[in-house]
Amino acid sequence: METPPQSLSPLEYATYWITAVIGNVLFVWPGHVVSAAGENALGSVLAVIAGLVGSGLLHHYAIRRGLAHRPPGWLLTGTAGISLLLVGLVDGALLALLCQMLHTLFYADTPQWALLLPFLGILIWGGGMALDALGRLTQLWVPVGGVVLAATAAIGLIHATHLRPLWPENWYVAPMVRGAGIMAYLVLPVGPTVILLAPRVNAPARSQRRAALAAAGTTAITLLAIYALVTMMLGPQAISRLRWPLVYSLETITLDSTFFISRVGLAVIFLWTAVVALAFAVHLRLTTQWLTPKKMAPPIWLVGGLASLYGLGLIAFRTPSTATRWILHTVDPIALVYLILEHGLLATWLVIGAIAQVHRRRAKKTAPVQN
Repeated sequence: METPPQSLSPLEYATYWITAVIGNVLFVWPGHVVSAAGENALGSVLAVIAGLVGSGLLHHYAIRRGLAHRPPGWLLTGTAGISLLLVGLVDGALLALLCQMLHTLFYADTPQWALLLPFLGILIWGGGMALDALGRLTQLWVPVGGVVLAATAAIGLIHATHLRPLWPENWYVAPMVRGAGIMAYLVLPVGPTVILLAPRVNAPARSQRRAALAAAGTTAITLLAIYALVTMMLGPQAISRLRWPLVYSLETITLDSTFFISRVGLAVIFLWTAVVALAFAVHLRLTTQWLTPKKMAPPIWLVGGLASLYGLGLIAFRTPSTATRWILHTVDPIALVYLILEHGLLATWLVIGAIAQVHRRRAKKTAPVQN
């Protein structure tokens, strides 16, 4: 098999996948899920995890080489572009929320625009990298962040007091669907990641799918761990009243004062902030890859122009409430409708193509032999 330029390893592809999805979890999650689904929020989280896995598998099947009924390239490229546009609309609000969170909780005397500048620098730096170079960066940070988060979550869960809300007494479908629908924006990066990066993985299609499943499994474990940590430490009543429940949960995790770092949760917050900034850079790099697919690295003017659009979020969303409403009540409903239509179209195309292929094979077998 010919190796495409800027080929990625399966591990780099998996960490790309994880970074693109999990970076959007820090801010409004899981508070809005608990508010929408109540005690059935766990079912909503499981439904979104199933959606992430299903979306990854569907897109991998759609781009499969040698598939007789494969969707045309313009359709796959078009769906990836629309998804990236919606991802960018979410990222602008998330970047504003990130600066507002740091300003409110940690750097009250620092203007928000000053907090924004380093993140724009990270965006331009990461977004201007070659795909394989950025892949190696995600390959470094994702395991580090995962290990530190797992250790901190284990410390926090030891002192957890709210055990009952973790598992609902009754499972109701309507609240679970409502809670899952408000997390549709988490599924948006899956399609573009598969369409734009999977063909560049230097491995057979089966290995690519395994890497995607491993990434989805890691993402699922992370989502469940964060949900368990926040729910068991704060309880459902407090979660629905807090703006950044995950940040507050991590901020309260401490060790014995004789340890050289007592507020370990704070270390995780800043590490997670770096991962979120890396997720923005991955989204920006996917966008430039969509715009300039034949270039090894995107032109700096394009990266800088797109990064400046991200920075406009701080001007457009002056308060955390405005940014949160934009994500949950404007972009997310659009994303939900679009994802249903996109996946329905791809699935219908593949099913009709598969049925037509079966009919052609049967017709070929039953056709009379010409002498």
